[in-house]
Amino acid sequence: MSYKKEKVIFQAFDGTNINCLKLTPTLKGALRVPAVLFQPGNRMTPDDYLWLLEPLAREGWLVYGIYQRGHGSGVPDCNDRGGPIQQQDLQLALDLVKRDDLVDTERVALVGHSNGGHMIQRLAVQESVKCLVPMSQISDWYLFVSSSQDYLPDYYKAVTEEFGGSPEENPQPYWERSCLHLAEQIAIPVLTIVGGDDTTTPPHLSRLMHEALVKGGNQRAEMAVIPGVGHFYEVYAFDGYLTKKVAQIVVDWLKKIL
Repeated sequence: MSYKKEKVIFQAFDGTNINCLKLTPTLKGALRVPAVLFQPGNRMTPDDYLWLLEPLAREGWLVYGIYQRGHGSGVPDCNDRGGPIQQQDLQLALDLVKRDDLVDTERVALVGHSNGGHMIQRLAVQESVKCLVPMSQISDWYLFVSSSQDYLPDYYKAVTEEFGGSPEENPQPYWERSCLHLAEQIAIPVLTIVGGDDTTTPPHLSRLMHEALVKGGNQRAEMAVIPGVGHFYEVYAFDGYLTKKVAQIVVDWLKKIL
């Protein structure tokens, strides 16, 4: 199916203009269709994920992708690593999607990569959506940052300075970015996706959340580990990407749910 690509704008709580990429399928008649709201990873834009967003639009679904603060919206190089500010932006973006005359508000999916993975799960605790696809997520920021102290000392230093202390010294910024503690509150279908060789957000962070969802009683939680690929589904030794495969997994799963 063909689609129209355009940019739309909404105003955030502080007056900042937040841009979105909107992909509208070419429809005949006054149909209401499923919608997908996509939250990119840190420093990424929807344009970096056209390999996923375009196949979703070709299925006949309305697709919105957020240009996050510092990377397509607001002040350049300024965001809060998927924290409270961006969380509010995501919530307002969902409001925008649900107000769209084309959208069947009972069939809205949230998809997010990296930081977007924990953000969409946090939002699902507050708002009604049909299903979730967290990709390469950070489910527990306390664990993630603590573990980086020896492995990525420069990253650890930057984050702990930005967050006002280590996870032990100031746990609040880490807790408010995590979703692991919310697993029992998520009962809708969830497809967790991660690369088996992801060294940015290692697979155990996704596995912890998936296991917590199942333990919490979610009977429609599934997990797909893509062997031999990294954070962006790049194949080991620079041998291309498996993004087409990942996109097909997402499309096939959403077709069963939406």
